[in-house]
Amino acid sequence: MNLSSKFVAFALFCIAFNLNKVHPSRILGLFPTHSRSHLIIHKAIAEALAERGHNVTVVSNHAPIKKTLHFRYIFLDVPTISENIFSESIDKRRPFHETLTLFIEANSRISNASLNHPLMKKLMKEESFDLVLLGYFMNDFLFGVAAHFKCPLILSVTVRPVSTVNDFVGNPQEFAYVPKTMMKNVSLVFTAHHFSQGPVRPDVPAMVEIGGIQIKDKRDPLPEDIQKILDNSSQNGAIYFSLGTNVYKNHLDPLKVKTMFKALSKLPQTILCKWSDEEHPLEAPNIFYRKWLPQVDVLSHSNIKLFVTHGGLGGIIEAKYHGVPMVGIPLFNDQYSNMEGVQNSGFGLNLEYATLTEKIMRNAIKEVLSNKTYLENVRKFSRIYKDRPMTAKQTAVYWAEYVIRHHGAAHLQSPAIHMNTIQLMSLDVIGFLLSVLYLIMKAMGIVLSCFKVMFSRNKTKKE
Repeated sequence: MNLSSKFVAFALFCIAFNLNKVHPSRILGLFPTHSRSHLIIHKAIAEALAERGHNVTVVSNHAPIKKTLHFRYIFLDVPTISENIFSESIDKRRPFHETLTLFIEANSRISNASLNHPLMKKLMKEESFDLVLLGYFMNDFLFGVAAHFKCPLILSVTVRPVSTVNDFVGNPQEFAYVPKTMMKNVSLVFTAHHFSQGPVRPDVPAMVEIGGIQIKDKRDPLPEDIQKILDNSSQNGAIYFSLGTNVYKNHLDPLKVKTMFKALSKLPQTILCKWSDEEHPLEAPNIFYRKWLPQVDVLSHSNIKLFVTHGGLGGIIEAKYHGVPMVGIPLFNDQYSNMEGVQNSGFGLNLEYATLTEKIMRNAIKEVLSNKTYLENVRKFSRIYKDRPMTAKQTAVYWAEYVIRHHGAAHLQSPAIHMNTIQLMSLDVIGFLLSVLYLIMKAMGIVLSCFKVMFSRNKTKKE
């Protein structure tokens, strides 16, 4: 190798080294939430930043499940959500807006208690941060934490952009800007969404999609007993059953629970069931219960043929990512619309909890397993969903570091953030055009009146 070649090789090495070089930043992940499933999304971002080499501190009101974490975790022991909210929402099937209001109120209480917790006060008094990552669920008053630390703020949102979130970064609504009082210190919003999920819509640069961030690039080894159960299910396959992180046996009608598990017990497939209660609803040779299961890793196993789910958005995304069709039994909130979307897309079937019978459930499972259209549809979506220039984790890390590098990245802000209602709706322009149109019409009226008078005079003279 000659001297010039060595120089080029050395230069390329230096460039590569600098591109991968990380200047560690102090990042605070503030995640007070009523739902552990929301925390899964938020923590995935924190995990990605910690793995990158940043000094990450996570504060939450939920105790960590994993013993080994790449970041510091501060658990705030504050009251969470009333158990009655879940059971009453399931039994009465409250309208979505009523249930949402209850969850917003609960999350506000949790956020307020977290902010006033002694450990949080100590953190705010003694430490400093370069970035605050806030798990957002109508807890706008926590934006002040970023102001306290005099650092940029990024929001983590577990759903696709909605009007409240759009307003923070001036993101357009489906048809028009919606005028509201806006917080103007939000640098970026991470949304757990991907355009392939629909609907296709315009987004400003400060709205960054990281749908599927909780899904690992390479799955972790399953616990030995679970690996063995699934490996031994190659003949008929296995079904994964989970009603999420928030629903327990006491939230459900005992007869409905019995109905579901009687249907599952009569199937030839192995049933791997996440069931948090000590007491099992029904003992059967094909059903294996566990209090906790690594859901993403379970769904990635080749012998998993079906996911029976409550319709939580996170679980649906994980199943679609791994190309697993679904049978859903939605229980409350957005789960109904989530499962309607699954059924309308041909990824599975949606069942009604109130009218569920053993026969209906068993027939739905048999239909999805035997009709390969569901499998083909969800696998096609999986290929589209995975086809990205960067993974969700890489995207989150890049944009978080971008905001830190550029001290809040104010240049990403949409002009809409600084517009008032009249400007946002172009009412000043519309008013001006209407005024001009009025003047033109008025002038035309005057001209026509003049012609009419002149014509009348000429006619009189001739007579």
